Amino acid sequence: MKIRCGTDILRVSRIENIKNLDKFMRKVFTEREISYIESKNRSFETITGMFCMKEAVSKALKTGIGKMSFMDVESIHDDGLVVKLNTDKFPKVLDIDASISHDKEYAIAMCVLMLED
Repeated sequence: MKIRCGTDILRVSRIENIKNLDKFMRKVFTEREISYIESKNRSFETITGMFCMKEAVSKALKTGIGKMSFMDVESIHDDGLVVKLNTDKFPKVLDIDASISHDKEYAIAMCVLMLED
C-alpha cells in the first residue's frame, strides 16, 4: 500500500475577486457542494476551503487538475468532512482522509490517500 498526501492554501480574496462566482461554482462544484455552500450563505471562506480540497487531492494523486476534473472530487459535509473520489477514474485509491480549515485571510486543505501498490 502507498500513502500520499496533498495540501493547498489560498487567499480568500482570490475567490472574492472572481467576477462571475456562479459560473465558477458551477464549473468547480457538484450540486451537493453548491447546496452546502448556499447553506453557509455563500461564505467565501467555505468556497475557498472546498476549492483547496480539490487542489489538495489532485496533488496527492500527482495528476494536477489537468487529468483530474473538479467534478471527480466531492466534499460532503454531513457528520464531519467526507471526501468522495470518482473511483472509476482512480480505482487504486482505497481511502481518503481530509481536513479543511480557514481563518479570515486564508483557507487550507490537506488530504491523505491510501492507494494500492
